[in-house]
Amino acid sequence: MDIQRCKKRKNKKSELNKISYFFKLEDYSNRVAKLFSSAPFGYKKGDCVAIFMENRPEFVGLWLGLSKLGVISALINTNLKGEPLRHSIASSKALAVIFNSTLEPTIGQIKNDLDKVQLIIDADKHSTIGAVNLNSLLKQTYPDNVDCEYSVASEDTILYIYTSGTTGLPKPAVIKQSRYYGGASTFFRAAGLGANDVVYVTLPIYHGNGTLLGIGSAITVGSTVVLRQKFSASNFWKDCIQYNCTSFIYVGEICRFLVNQAPSAIDRAHKVRKAYGNGLRANVWKEFNQRFGIKCLEFYAASEGNCTMLNLDYKVGSCGFKPLLTRLIKNVYPIFLIKIDEQMNPIRDQEGFCIECEVGEKGLLVGIIGNEPTKAFNGYANNPEASKKKIIENVFKTGQKAFNTGDAMVMDRFGYLYFCDRLGDTYRWRGENVSTVEVENQISRFLNSKEVVVYGVEIPGQEGRAGMVSIADSPNSIDLQGLSKKVKEELPSYARPLFIRFTAELDHTGTFKAKKTKLVEEAYNIKIVKDVIYYFDAKIQIYKPLNKEVYEDILSGRIRL
Repeated sequence: MDIQRCKKRKNKKSELNKISYFFKLEDYSNRVAKLFSSAPFGYKKGDCVAIFMENRPEFVGLWLGLSKLGVISALINTNLKGEPLRHSIASSKALAVIFNSTLEPTIGQIKNDLDKVQLIIDADKHSTIGAVNLNSLLKQTYPDNVDCEYSVASEDTILYIYTSGTTGLPKPAVIKQSRYYGGASTFFRAAGLGANDVVYVTLPIYHGNGTLLGIGSAITVGSTVVLRQKFSASNFWKDCIQYNCTSFIYVGEICRFLVNQAPSAIDRAHKVRKAYGNGLRANVWKEFNQRFGIKCLEFYAASEGNCTMLNLDYKVGSCGFKPLLTRLIKNVYPIFLIKIDEQMNPIRDQEGFCIECEVGEKGLLVGIIGNEPTKAFNGYANNPEASKKKIIENVFKTGQKAFNTGDAMVMDRFGYLYFCDRLGDTYRWRGENVSTVEVENQISRFLNSKEVVVYGVEIPGQEGRAGMVSIADSPNSIDLQGLSKKVKEELPSYARPLFIRFTAELDHTGTFKAKKTKLVEEAYNIKIVKDVIYYFDAKIQIYKPLNKEVYEDILSGRIRL
């Protein structure tokens, strides 16, 4: 196994190519294990260390080394800042947070709120916030005789990978050893790839796709991984050609960005045979395949869930397949679509059990929970209440439990499943899950606790749903310039609402929850919405009134948000 890194230097004068062979990564991870098992750290099995880093080989070496001690690595989203970042670190109960120099200012902003958390910087320079220097310590560590009393067991936790979940701030999903190694090798081999393949990884490796499917292909199968710090559409095929890549991992947005690039002579000059990922829309899928000559293996999975599906024969638009045999012998592959009401709650029969959907009927995807690793739901770390909310009780019989994906799908008569929508309080934009509750809390705070409701709306030609917020107030009462500045400073780019609707009052349920169904349906359609709507002008980074001309330009794609 070797991991290649291709990263732009800040001066942009040249490319820095850093090759980390297996034995080098092994040496580095052994140094990490030796360092953190010794004084002054003395970390042991069950402890947790947060890793807050951009894509780099050291990121992998850190969690590999910590795993040799049984120490859990919490992989923190590098887009987070302020309270969401503090919460993510705190919720993992991490004893330390390791970060690289470019993220030092972000950590510095919450330093005083990280109670008893050791700050460790991976850099060659002195820390400006008093963090311990990792590089200096590793240079003084000799790993020849790493004494690890800890023995790896399949049901031990190796990572926390964060997900927004259905409500609230990011939650650490528990990833067991069996899930990581089993999942990584299964996906890679299902794609028909092996040790001789070179996988291009541009997704962040704090993300499940990047670290499990990307880095995991090298760890479990022995492939080569080309790791880029950040996705670049203009350099994508150049990198693939330079490093002889044969495969890459995607989310739907990546394929759309590539399709939207101007046609080039190098569109088919690469050696990429297959790509695997999720969220690829049918229209982009067809164009991508025809233009670049690459087969796309679409799958469905969730970091914390037990519903994993593969589309092995490249059926355009489908995210998975359920063979006829497994539909007849239901305990073989216990993944089902169940009927739900308008409030997204399971509809039950007279005996109180869930009802399976008919072919062609939209329903909620659930996975029956069992003891086997592929059927287990390991929940969220240190959050039993959030874990319980993801479980549906008494599914088809008394005592039977299922994991609630929160995703609506439909299955055709052949067994292919098609993603319809993400239900509940999250939506997906720019390849990231966005918690509506988190964004609502932030914006409400900006507006002195005014009532707001956040939801996702579709924009023609773009994957996922963009953020929209309805505010129960008049635009004349809001400092829109100040709000624009706060949204930009406090929220990751993918979580920033692109539309604002000002309304006299918000409609509520009997339990005082804001009703979102009608708001989602009306979206930013000024032909039917009488309220004032603003949109976020990306060029000048401020909210501006939405008029009919701009509305039509957004629908036609002449204005990109």
